[in-house]
Amino acid sequence: MALRYQITTKATRERMSESELMNAADGSLLDISLEEELSTSERFSCGICEASYARKANLKRHLKTHEDGCIKRSVCTQFFKTEEDKRKHIEKQKAALSEDRADQLAAELLEKDHKLEDVRTSLEEVSLRLEKYIKERAQSGAENTALKTRMEELESLLERVDHNSKAQIEELTAKLHNRNSEVSGLSLENERLKSSVTTIETKFAQADEELMQLRSNLKHYENLVDEYKSQAYFSPQMNRSRRDVEDTEAELLETREDNKRLKEDSHAELEKASHSLVWSHTPSGKTEAEDQNRELLTTVARREEALHQTNICTQGPWLYRLKYCLTLNVFIVPYR
Repeated sequence: MALRYQITTKATRERMSESELMNAADGSLLDISLEEELSTSERFSCGICEASYARKANLKRHLKTHEDGCIKRSVCTQFFKTEEDKRKHIEKQKAALSEDRADQLAAELLEKDHKLEDVRTSLEEVSLRLEKYIKERAQSGAENTALKTRMEELESLLERVDHNSKAQIEELTAKLHNRNSEVSGLSLENERLKSSVTTIETKFAQADEELMQLRSNLKHYENLVDEYKSQAYFSPQMNRSRRDVEDTEAELLETREDNKRLKEDSHAELEKASHSLVWSHTPSGKTEAEDQNRELLTTVARREEALHQTNICTQGPWLYRLKYCLTLNVFIVPYR
């Protein structure tokens, strides 16, 4: 009877895991009590509680009961008259151990429940974090796609701007070369105008010298008239000569003023030409410089013609009248 119960227990034990065998202390005690009834030639004894087992595996399981935190096996030294008393005693011990083990398992189960709740809470938090991370990752992916698209658009725009900038730079470079050539031409034109103005100033200086010479001659003849005034006699011809002299003096004064005014105008035109040369270096002043150059050319031509006419007017009539007076041997008396 005891042998069959022991075999059934062993078959059940083979289906149990090692952790279940460790926790099932009542089964271990039952196996121990049943194995003690079997008398075999080879026994495995425990060095702590002097318990002996027929199999080494049972001894190993028994040794685990002596570890910290496990239920320790108490050694019973009682003797029983009958096998029934012994069995009842074993059942009582087993029931007491089972209650203690049940209380311990209940406490462990409660602790496991608390841990399970903590794990569930942590799992919910992790799930929320995971969902948030997935949403953020999806949003980041969308933003990344939008940024890539925007980057491609900006790169294409940059290429177009670069191409347009190169074309504009080439066009502006060509315009700059044209402006430089035009400025060079205007510079040469201004140099030529400067030389023309210098020539005109030289002619004005010569005219001033001739005018001074004529004035000195006039002064000389006035002195001669003062010396021989008493010897002269007045006649219609002399009155006419006197009027001619007065007219000649007025013409000389007017010619002097005209020459002075022409000289001042020439200097003003020269300064204007210099300013136009400076402004001609800019594209906006190019047209103004060309107009001023044309006006300067016209003014210079007009001044040359006026100077030529002035020289004719100042030299021709005066010399003619002077020669006529000397031929008649008549001294001109100024009108007082």
